[in-house]
Amino acid sequence: CVLDGGIVEYFEGEFPPPGWIVTDDSGSGHVWMRNDQWGESNYIGSGYAAHIDSDNAGSGAGTITTTLYSPYVQLPTVPKGIRFNHYFNALGSDEVWFEISTDNGASWMTLYNYEGPDAIGTLDFDLSAYADMLVQFRWVYTDGGSWAWWWQIDDVETYDLPPPPPAPLFSEDFESWPPAGWSLSQGGGDCNFESTATTGRPNYTGGSGEAADADSDWCGSGTTMDADLVTPTLDLSGETTVYLVFKYDYNDIGSGDFAMADVSIDDGASYTALVTWTADANGTYVQDISGIVAGE
Repeated sequence: CVLDGGIVEYFEGEFPPPGWIVTDDSGSGHVWMRNDQWGESNYIGSGYAAHIDSDNAGSGAGTITTTLYSPYVQLPTVPKGIRFNHYFNALGSDEVWFEISTDNGASWMTLYNYEGPDAIGTLDFDLSAYADMLVQFRWVYTDGGSWAWWWQIDDVETYDLPPPPPAPLFSEDFESWPPAGWSLSQGGGDCNFESTATTGRPNYTGGSGEAADADSDWCGSGTTMDADLVTPTLDLSGETTVYLVFKYDYNDIGSGDFAMADVSIDDGASYTALVTWTADANGTYVQDISGIVAGE
């Protein structure tokens, strides 16, 4: 059985589904079955799920090692991803693997290997490296010879990956200071933006290397800060779609301080506010600013 283009399996019919294979690798007599056949609920989706259960097998079951194999899948040239829901209820020495083969099962590459603690959610894998290949997937469970709990999977599906983002029109990693073409200004305060290399702060944004840091605490007690960090002027006259993306970490003290990001299309004569933070915040800011700056 070869699935052309991808795989979609929700385990709602017979088990194993047509073209799927279950093996008893340890000879215990306990293998992957549908969750209801084990007397368990579907904890991660609707309907039925694939389930292997050391707990319900009993304390005298011996070592349980079993594998669930998908049919062969002919992946298209367009890159795909694969995802599935899972719940690994971990205990003792049990361990799970999700693997892929490109040589009819002669060898396997591990995409996921986990021993605990408990894990529940959706696992998602980029299969770009396997585009236009004939592949097979397998899910392996072992309780390691000790009475353990169980692993459940559901809603296995491949999907089209989004196209890679275009190259940035402009970027700055703040590894040198001040950045070329950028300007620093103060509105009457005592300190300005600095590099984290100067303030000694870690890069709390989630980025690597150094970051731009407006640090009132580093500036010192009794000081004030009113600082602007301004990019060079950018020519966006030929652009129709423009996004602003940056990592940030804002640590608020609650005494009227705030941080904001603005954009100007008149060489700084006026600014349009994009976002203002007045409470602790951390993450990646993504904003479509095409309606403001595209064509400018």
